[in-house]
Parts: sequence; structure tokens; C-alpha cells
Amino acid sequence: MEYIENITSVLVLGGILVLATSLVVGLRAVKDIPAYLRKKWNFLLTAPAAFIVCYVLFLYFHALGTLHDTDAVTGITFLAGAGFVLFVVVLLKASVSLIREKEQTLALSEERYRAIIANSPVGIVVTDPEGQCISTNRAMADIVGATQEQLMKQNYHDIESWKESGLYDKVMSAIKNNRTEHLDTELISSFGKKIYLSAHFTPLHTGEMLVMMDDISDLMITQKNLSNALQDKDILLKEVHHRTKNNLSLIQSLLSIQAHDVHDERSKEHLTEAKGRVKSMGIIYEMLNRTDDLKRLGSRIYIHKLVDMLFQTHRIGSQDIELQYDIEDIDLDVNTMIPLGLIINELVTNALNYAFPDGREGVLGISLKELGNKSYELVIRDTGVGLPEGFDLGSVPSLGLQIVSSLVNKINGTIEVVGVTGTAWKIRFADSLDS
Repeated sequence: MEYIENITSVLVLGGILVLATSLVVGLRAVKDIPAYLRKKWNFLLTAPAAFIVCYVLFLYFHALGTLHDTDAVTGITFLAGAGFVLFVVVLLKASVSLIREKEQTLALSEERYRAIIANSPVGIVVTDPEGQCISTNRAMADIVGATQEQLMKQNYHDIESWKESGLYDKVMSAIKNNRTEHLDTELISSFGKKIYLSAHFTPLHTGEMLVMMDDISDLMITQKNLSNALQDKDILLKEVHHRTKNNLSLIQSLLSIQAHDVHDERSKEHLTEAKGRVKSMGIIYEMLNRTDDLKRLGSRIYIHKLVDMLFQTHRIGSQDIELQYDIEDIDLDVNTMIPLGLIINELVTNALNYAFPDGREGVLGISLKELGNKSYELVIRDTGVGLPEGFDLGSVPSLGLQIVSSLVNKINGTIEVVGVTGTAWKIRFADSLDS
């Protein structure tokens, strides 16, 4: 019996030590619990306290003789209960440490967030779901010409300048569609400052609105100045093209007068060919004077005009030589179009002069196609008498064909001539802008 009583006493003493440890650990844990959770977690401390009360009652009833010293089961149960309480309290301590660590991480994140907003060169405002400003930075105050304290009193529902400039509509659109909206606009702020703004509105999952604004006044002024400069440049270029066209027309008139006074047919023919070359360039400047694009021209319209001019110059009608066109509507750079026009002028003139002698009828075909990889092919063919036997483009004495070879090199092209039935000139080249 004495042995059993000793065991019971040891078990009860062990339970008291465990409960005391639980109470100390629990008190430290509660001390670390955030204030907003403390009321919900305090109940866990009642467990070791309740067990201590139960032990005091146990001793009281034992003194009265109601309980026997040999009741070892009571001691074992008491120790087991105290151990469970210790486990719960230790678990509480670990949970509190985890919460405290997360709170520190959250606080650091919030500190970074506030530092980013405060030091951002972009104006930032955060509003609550009702549109009231709840956070802003110095950059936003500088942009609109106000203080941060004044901005904190603003509500975007009440800002007239936002409604007039379209900013308010963008806010409503962002809320409705739950997506970021953007707008560049000019406005006079509620504080009297005229500004150009680039604004972004992003709805947050909390129902708040993130507004970011950047002052682009300097950029807009620069763009306006550049636009005016480009407009002046376009006007100047058009004037240059107009004067160039007039000068080319004057040269044509001089060549016509000179040809009229020349009685040698060969010399007159040379003057007529020179006039055609000048006219081929004059057509380009005439087209440039009538278009807004001062760098590129439509090839189809230009080639049609050029060939029609050559037929009129040589007084040849479509009933004598049939014209066949297969020209893709390709826009080419002016620096490519001028030499290309001179090439067409020389080859078509050569065909009209020599391919159809004695009023011979036939077909003159002109095609221009894109081959891919920004390369093009011009083909001028006729069903005339063909080239003489042993023809060599490299050693030909004709000025016109020498000009063609030189111009093909100028546009980094290649030329091939076939003279089986009639003559076909194939020229491949790349546009200067594409190159």
C-alpha cells in the first residue's frame, strides 16, 4: 500500500510540474499574441488553470477521507491530462511565433509599399470604394499643383475637371470591366494648373482604386514642335518638288525649241530622246506634288503615265502596237522610281524606234512584280524584229542602252536580255528603302 501511495504522489507531483510549465509557456505565448487575437486565444490558458483547481479539490476531498491514497488511477489520469494541456500550450506557442513572423513580413512589405509610393516619380493615388482618397504621394501633389493634405480631401466623384477631360469615364470603365484603363489627356486641375496627363486606373481586389498619373506636358510640347517642324519640312519639300517640276518643264521646252531649229534627223532624234528622259523625271515630281507621301510612289500609275507619254511623243496609237500591262500596285521609294522610270523610258523608246519598222504591228508588254524577300522584277518585252545576232549589252555603242546598264547598277539590280522571238528585258532589283 505504501508503494502505491508513493507512485500516486509522484504522478500527481509530475502533473503539477507539467501544469506549471504549461501555465508559464501559455503566459509567454499570450504576451506575444497580437492584440486583435488575444481575446480569442486567452481561453487556452484556462486549461492548465482548471487542472490546478481540480488538483486542489482532489487534495481537499482526500483530506476529508473521501478519496483513498491508493487511487493510482486518479494520479495517472491527472498526469495524462496535464501532458495534453502542455501539448496544446506548446502548439499555441508555435502558432503565435508563426503569426508573429508573418506579421513582421507583412509589416516589412507594407513599409516597402509605402516607400515605393512615397518616392515614386509617378503620381499615385489610392481611393476607397466610394472614391475618397486614402493615400497619395508628393509626386501627385506636384503634378496637380496641390499639397498632399488637399489631395486627401478629394473624391473623384466630385472633381469636375476629371469629368470634363474623360478621366472620370475611364475610372467608371475600369470599375465596370475590372481591368486597367489608360488615357492621355489635357486638363486644368482643381487647383488651377494646366497639364497634359498620362493616366492609368487599376481596380484592386479590395474594391479600392489605384490611380497612377504622369505629367507628359514636356513630351507633348516636344511632339507638337516636331509635328510643326515636319509639317514645315513637308511644305518645303513640296515647294522643291514643284520648282523642280517647273525647271524640268522649262528644260523640255528648251529641248523642243532646239529640236525645231535642227534639220538633221539624227540630231533631232537625240533631242527628242533627251526630252523623253527629262519628261520621265518630270512625271515623278508632278506626282510627288500631288501626294502626301513624299518618299514613295505608286508604280502602276507612274508607269501608265510614262508609257502613254512615250506613245504620244512618237505618235504611235494602240491600233498599231498593242500595249499589255501586268503591273502590281507596288509603292516604291522615289530614289528607286527615278532610275527605274529612266530605264523604262530607254527600253520602251528603243522598242518603239527599232522593234517595229515600216509600220509593223505587234505587242509591247510591261510587267512589274514582287518576287518576295523585298525584291522585284521588271520585264519589258516586244514581238518585234528582235536583237541583232551577236548582241552584247556590255559592248553596245547605243547611249540609251549604256544609260540602262548604268542605272541598273545604281539600283543594285541585274539585267538579262532574251531575243528569241522579239526581245525581252528582265531586270531584278531591290527597293532602296527596303535595302
